[in-house]
Amino acid sequence: MTSADTTPHDGHAADDVPTAPPTPPGTARRTPWVRAGIAVVIVLGVAAMAAMALREAQPVRLSERFPADYVGPVWLTLEGDDRSYEVRVEWGRLSRSFTHTGPEERTYFFDRGTAIYGRSGPLQVEVTPGTDVEFGFGPAPAGGIDVGGEPWDVAPIPTEDRVGPNRPASADDPLASAEVDETITYGLLVEGVGVRAAPDLEAETVTMVRHGDRLDARCWVEGQQMTNSNLQDPSDDAAAYTSRVWFLVDTPEGEGFIADAWFSRSADDGRLGLEECDGTPTG
Repeated sequence: MTSADTTPHDGHAADDVPTAPPTPPGTARRTPWVRAGIAVVIVLGVAAMAAMALREAQPVRLSERFPADYVGPVWLTLEGDDRSYEVRVEWGRLSRSFTHTGPEERTYFFDRGTAIYGRSGPLQVEVTPGTDVEFGFGPAPAGGIDVGGEPWDVAPIPTEDRVGPNRPASADDPLASAEVDETITYGLLVEGVGVRAAPDLEAETVTMVRHGDRLDARCWVEGQQMTNSNLQDPSDDAAAYTSRVWFLVDTPEGEGFIADAWFSRSADDGRLGLEECDGTPTG
């Protein structure tokens, strides 16, 4: 009797187990934990690069003060690489935005006006992404770009600087009332407003009043044109209020005229519902 044939049909012996091909010289097998480690390194590297890019894209905000008595051009010089930089310049209520394109160094300038009708407080500059900024004042460097030759954007008057509402004259009360408004185009600069014997700055001063003082008004006249802006600075034109109207008001020191530009600012809106004055104050 012969034994059963145990040879597999593929021609190999039953105990002949195939072996893995040899590893080529200079190579190594990557086990699962090695592959996981490489993946972690890659992820960390990408995260680090992303974090660096995010930091580079963050804006830089700077503040610069100039001598209190200085009047004239102020400027900022920007450097950078070949990217575009968004620049926002703020001074008081006025702001101006523009794009600086690198890598060339460029200087941007505008005027700082007089102490009475000019910019006070610090200049605020924000650049996105951040780059080096140099400030200066005096004659602008050759090739500078004038960013003050057109009206800037105007922010609302801060709540703490606003005056109360006007109260026009009515059938029940022939007098109107309003509060003194010393807000200039750049912000609030409280210096006092003269109430005068005639609607002209050259007239005798009856008394001085301050921002927020409420006065009764009897009538209005046209007199010397007055404005709360700096006429030599185009950048504040959008915030300017200019009028030839003066109101005859009552004060503890007597009657006098106050310019609409420093009072109700209602010359184009009914003039407080009052009639034009038909005479001069008696004093």
